[in-house]
Amino acid sequence: MSVKDLLDGTNYSYDQYQKTGDEVRKNAMANMAYRGMTELQNLPGAFLTEFNREFFQRVDFGDRKYILREDGLEKMVGEETVQALAISIHEVGLINPIYLQEVEGGYRIVSGYRRSCAIHYGYDQYGDEFEVEGKVVIIPEDYTREELEVLQVNENTHRKDLNILELAYRIHTYCSKERKTLEDAAERYNLSSSQTQRLAKALSYPKELKGILDEVGISKAEEMNKLIKLLNSEKSVVDIIEEYRDLTRDEIRAEIKRIKKGIVRKEVEFKAGRNTTTVKIARSLSEESMKELEEYIKVLMSREG
Repeated sequence: MSVKDLLDGTNYSYDQYQKTGDEVRKNAMANMAYRGMTELQNLPGAFLTEFNREFFQRVDFGDRKYILREDGLEKMVGEETVQALAISIHEVGLINPIYLQEVEGGYRIVSGYRRSCAIHYGYDQYGDEFEVEGKVVIIPEDYTREELEVLQVNENTHRKDLNILELAYRIHTYCSKERKTLEDAAERYNLSSSQTQRLAKALSYPKELKGILDEVGISKAEEMNKLIKLLNSEKSVVDIIEEYRDLTRDEIRAEIKRIKKGIVRKEVEFKAGRNTTTVKIARSLSEESMKELEEYIKVLMSREG
């Protein structure tokens, strides 16, 4: 149900309601409160209500108008992370609402596709034993694609539902089709200027680096791309990523400076402080090796007294 439905039978149109329908708004709000609904001030005509199975059974997973992910429902529900998310939603509930838009005969997903797939898996596997507590936002059908794409990116970006490449592609499409600048995109999608610039660069990264963007993050990936350009003539992209992926962003920056200055990389470095000594080893050690090193250091410390 939307505000349009609530206005059926009155002498006011939906446009009149939006502009001057103060009394109608009061009546509609009273009706919505009775039904446990809350109108959203930033989305006129939309409302927040309790999630229930009736809403969900009318969701059309085949309607992918606002879904950037390539994976369909069948593949998504087969992923262990999505299955684990279903259990989490059952036990904890929906921490953030799913956004659905009214369409003829049901609803399309605007934001919350992964969570929706997880809920679908839960109902399919556990039937009536699978319960979901949380909220869902119902948006009227007359909202435009442009309005809802802005909503989707803002909500998903700060929830991290959109992966980095999806967001980078969305920004690229907006700038190229609308002839907008990155500054325009930053304002539109509620991002900082530096975030937007890094996202724009991500589309040109090597495919091996694109594959780990969500793991390392856009800021660290930017530094790794600089490192790849420096070392690509000596090593393969895969080898460079494998060697440096566990370093922090600042450590990678330090490596770039070291390489540019031609300083030989030390395998082991020591830094003595007043009460501590730091040992830095330029490689990843196995758990067994770390235990052996720890025992050896303890022996040395006992000798020091």
